[in-house]
Amino acid sequence: MIMAGIDYFNGLLYGVPAVRLSKLQRLQYSAARLITHTLRYCHITPLLLVLHWLPAKFRICLKIAEISFKTIHNMGPAFLSNLINIQQCSRYNLRSIVGVILQDHTAKFKCTLGDRSFTAAVPKIWSGLSDYIRKENDFDMLKRLIKTHYFKEADSDLS
Repeated sequence: MIMAGIDYFNGLLYGVPAVRLSKLQRLQYSAARLITHTLRYCHITPLLLVLHWLPAKFRICLKIAEISFKTIHNMGPAFLSNLINIQQCSRYNLRSIVGVILQDHTAKFKCTLGDRSFTAAVPKIWSGLSDYIRKENDFDMLKRLIKTHYFKEADSDLS
């Protein structure tokens, strides 16, 4: 129930400065301590691993990646599919083109607010995923692969 409240509309927090995200992160830490009945001064990273929770910054990317998959595969709302453009495959069979590739619109936006928009954020997050993840067509398997991908990133980020 606590994590549902934290995840509510957290996709809107993409690109927000770390100072603003730290409040959400502290709330997640408090929830982890409440659930596991640990003291305030115990190290939090092992608790998050036991609970299998991603840090707030990676949870936001996870949710946006899930929404982008649904949008690409026409499982999401129609208004979102109008906001992204799938890059057309060239007539050459290149090894570098694996899975669905989205057109990047970051050059069009010159302000930070524009870079945080759905149109600009989805191609960045989607292209940041591995090729084998972007090739996946099953949503449940994709969720597992993306979560594993972000756990590895979070682990390297915390180390």
